[in-house]
Amino acid sequence: MERGLRSIAAGVMVALAGGTGAALAEDTVLTLWNNGACAAENCLVRSLAEDFQSKNPGIKIDIIEQPSDSYFTALLAASVTGSGPDLATMWAGGYIAPYKPFLENLVSYIPAENVASSIGTPYYAEAGDATKVLYAVPLDNQWYTGFYNKAIFAANGITEVPRSFDELLAACTKLKAAGVLPIISGAGTTEAQFQPSFEFSYLAAALPMSDWNGLYNGKLAYDNPVLIAQLERWNGLYNAGCMNEDAFNRQDSQASFAAGDAAMYLQTGSWAIPEMKAALGDKLGIMLPPYFEKPTKSIVALAGGGIVMTNYSKHKDAGGSFLAYVLSDAGQSLMAGITAPTRPGFPTSDPLVNELSSMSTDPAWQNYPMFDNFTQPAVTDAFYRNSALVMVGEMSASDALKSMDAAFASLPEDQKNVNYGLKGK
Repeated sequence: MERGLRSIAAGVMVALAGGTGAALAEDTVLTLWNNGACAAENCLVRSLAEDFQSKNPGIKIDIIEQPSDSYFTALLAASVTGSGPDLATMWAGGYIAPYKPFLENLVSYIPAENVASSIGTPYYAEAGDATKVLYAVPLDNQWYTGFYNKAIFAANGITEVPRSFDELLAACTKLKAAGVLPIISGAGTTEAQFQPSFEFSYLAAALPMSDWNGLYNGKLAYDNPVLIAQLERWNGLYNAGCMNEDAFNRQDSQASFAAGDAAMYLQTGSWAIPEMKAALGDKLGIMLPPYFEKPTKSIVALAGGGIVMTNYSKHKDAGGSFLAYVLSDAGQSLMAGITAPTRPGFPTSDPLVNELSSMSTDPAWQNYPMFDNFTQPAVTDAFYRNSALVMVGEMSASDALKSMDAAFASLPEDQKNVNYGLKGK
């Protein structure tokens, strides 16, 4: 999914609209709710549905576009009464938790080898074990990543992409001496302030992934020495002049990087590759935020979405067949023509996407999920507001992290008792 602030709107709105056309009387018709609009061109869910239907002429999939601002509330309300869809798009991590009582376990429908080889399935599983309970099949893979301008690096004698804080500071020193802005930062196109979610995942990756479970369930405080040191080094980049002074709320940071006004842009994800390539062409390079004391092979990846099947569906065999198709060779091959599949061995036409896929599927690399997909909404709000202030020196690292601990402490007990089963190498 394209990243940004996401919240579940209050109220219930169950709107049925759209579809794929009339079905014959003898067809099995599956309803599939999609979160938001699904354009006719390059719509992954629609393309998968149409290809599946061509291979299974007795099954029709009726795609129903639901308003994004009320999607999760509408799906939950419809599920409580058993009047929801057969299939629905779903996000990973904490988003899926309220729907578990209404979801079918997909383990028996999908070949085990396809489940095991998918990067995304553990994040849609119970306690991270997709061999026992799998709630959704992942769709396209996405990454939090940054970019660098190859031409600017070459012109200033930077021959290696920085992979640690020290290497990044060394590159900043060279670029500043040449009058080049090293890193550009700022608010997104629809936000008032800098969005820290993308970089925070890499800052938190200084902890073993198994420790992330402790952050999510309160057994490990956010205000811990590792995260304090990480946020302080992050602020150190700003204090050293590696970023623009208005990094907190500059409105055109992405466009300015695309125009060649800075050497690096670190607060985005793989969904920005097409727009960036259109502007910079071969000058565009992938750069993972190098927020580590020494070069580390860690990458943040998560399926942009998934598809669940409700346990009240009257067409589970047909729905299971479609979900098995999504993770099949045929489904992954089709997906590779549009976006990045979650199983290895299906390269796309974009070398930069393939570069990210190669890192994610290399056994030497550690995949971390997107941190904010698993934080409770109150905790997410606290780190969104306050960790961004740390970067520009308006709040101490400890105070920002304490605000996350306070937000966690205020949660009801059922929101604290989570187990995502995150495991590292």
